[in-house]
Amino acid sequence: IPRAVADYFVPSLPWVGTLFARCGVVGGSRGNARALLEAGELLLIFPEGVPGISKRFRERYQLQKWRPGHCELAMRNRAPVVPVGVVGAEEQMPQLFRIPVPGPVPHLPIPATLVPLPVKYRIYFGEPIWFHEEMGDDAADDPECVAQAALRVKAAVQELLHRGLAERKGVFR
Repeated sequence: IPRAVADYFVPSLPWVGTLFARCGVVGGSRGNARALLEAGELLLIFPEGVPGISKRFRERYQLQKWRPGHCELAMRNRAPVVPVGVVGAEEQMPQLFRIPVPGPVPHLPIPATLVPLPVKYRIYFGEPIWFHEEMGDDAADDPECVAQAALRVKAAVQELLHRGLAERKGVFR
């Protein structure tokens, strides 16, 4: 079962941090990710981070800035990266606007609905990418190699999203 990795501030949130921890979510530090990979765990990492889940409705399915750390971790730990595209989630709770807040949380999202809409999710999995085999064991020390690997994963995820959007018949079915 994959362990979701949340952004660094999530474990410090009252109630939410406790709930997520009880569901197996871990804080997004390099140390946590490395320890889990060394223990043979599967990780579910969202390289967009908070910008990926706080897009305005008109920005749905447009991938945001892509963090490369997941590729470096995969290279160092000889683990594959499996691109995944999730279609449906970005219509579930359309965001009207964001309110900036002080502290570790970047903002408070204000959704258009009080409850999630009953959208149909579709999950698409790409082929595993073994960067350490393709680029060698020293690639994790080269920022350019890591950046190129991250761009490759981003392109693969975007392709899965395009495919999923083209195949679906509608948001609710």
